[in-house]
Amino acid sequence: MGGTGIALRPNFNLNISNPASYSALLLTEFDIALSTSFTRMSTSSLSQKKSETTFSYFALGFPVVSKKWGAALGLVPFSNVGYKIVSPGTDANAGDILYTYEGTGGINRLFIGNGFTIKKNLSAGFHASYLFGSLDRISRAEFSGSSFFNSRFTSNTLIHDFYFDYGLQYVFDSIAHHPKNDTTNSKVKSDWSLSFGLTGSVPGNISASQDSLTELYQSTGNFIIVRDTILDKTGDKGNIKLPLTLGFGVSLKKGSRWLIAAEASMQNWKDYSYFGQKDSLRNSLRVSSGFQYTPNDRGIQSYWQTVQYRLGAFYNQSYLQLRGTKLNEYGITAGLGLPIRKGLSAIQLAAMLGTRGTTDNNLIKEDFVRISIGFTFTDHWFIKPKYE
Repeated sequence: MGGTGIALRPNFNLNISNPASYSALLLTEFDIALSTSFTRMSTSSLSQKKSETTFSYFALGFPVVSKKWGAALGLVPFSNVGYKIVSPGTDANAGDILYTYEGTGGINRLFIGNGFTIKKNLSAGFHASYLFGSLDRISRAEFSGSSFFNSRFTSNTLIHDFYFDYGLQYVFDSIAHHPKNDTTNSKVKSDWSLSFGLTGSVPGNISASQDSLTELYQSTGNFIIVRDTILDKTGDKGNIKLPLTLGFGVSLKKGSRWLIAAEASMQNWKDYSYFGQKDSLRNSLRVSSGFQYTPNDRGIQSYWQTVQYRLGAFYNQSYLQLRGTKLNEYGITAGLGLPIRKGLSAIQLAAMLGTRGTTDNNLIKEDFVRISIGFTFTDHWFIKPKYE
């Protein structure tokens, strides 16, 4: 559904986009997913293809007090780094120079979340997360002439700290109406409902330690000969300042048949800093929408009537801008929720088709297809049986 989730309150699926949704859980949910990406990277004159398979997430959610308090825990990627930028330059004394910037690694998020029903239609929740991982960066300046030493800077940063985010949801009661030919003035509840969601996290510093090394070297074929070490620091302590994050969503639902959702989220990356250093980032904005249709979730004559059919679209105004050019991303999504017979568990299939970046100003454009498969297991774990 385009990645929407801020305003969704499923009873039998786990929605980790907004911790307030955990209060709606009726049974225990266990989710796990993998994804494979196929990417075509191109410039104005060259192109290259690559593929990779990655772990998406796993999460466990369950009701603590039915319809009042739900909890969840899991492991999800928080951010990933993967880039290589090559930029030619010249110097009046040194001649042609080739600058190369590379980054790899990522940060994982181990979280525990709780969602509570504050009053009849209002729910609130929070995630307490532990962030951990490593980021590797390499910068090189290579001279065309042999009379100059090349330079190389490498750094390895270890992330380890806590992080908190929060959520709210409000559901308007289904519209009530009077049954025909009813003289008792009674009302029947409609199966339409409207939900609003809000998520956010405040700016804050997370602790990190960094090892840095700067060297001068010469290249001979495939061999590198180090001539001098300019900087060698280990265990340098510092902070990474994360930006303010806000998200708002709305969803309209008709029973278990129709579900329509839309949302927008922003991050204030202009306040971001890395070990006290600012970067040339811009604020990011992501807008997405989607819908889900289930012909008949209780259909017994046709299996395909019980399948959940999903479509969505998204637009992401990235925080990156290179050579004065903004890098944006947009795409469409499609998915199926395939129920497992005689139960509420399901196999989740999804595909995403998108484009990221541009070939303007000698930059790289990425066209990608991402296919994911997930498993949702639903059962009565942690629910105390009643005996009479």
